[in-house]
Amino acid sequence: MLRSALLPALQEALPLVSMSGSDSQSLDNMLEVLLMAGSIRLHAMRLLVPPAWHGLDALDPDLRAFYEYYSVHMEPWDGPAGWC
Repeated sequence: MLRSALLPALQEALPLVSMSGSDSQSLDNMLEVLLMAGSIRLHAMRLLVPPAWHGLDALDPDLRAFYEYYSVHMEPWDGPAGWC
């Protein structure tokens, strides 16, 4: 069911994340997929490893909207790779 016009051969790349690899490897795999799909590196990293933004009152409204929107679509990476 996973399809993207930006990545027509996406089905051939499955599984996108190795279930036997490390957390760092999984993060790297997902970053690679997002970059192949045309994401900008900073955008992709903000999706995968967002900062603790909920309690920041001075956060730019556009950035807050970005984090709110993507928090519904993607869980933050919680493993050790996220602390790099």
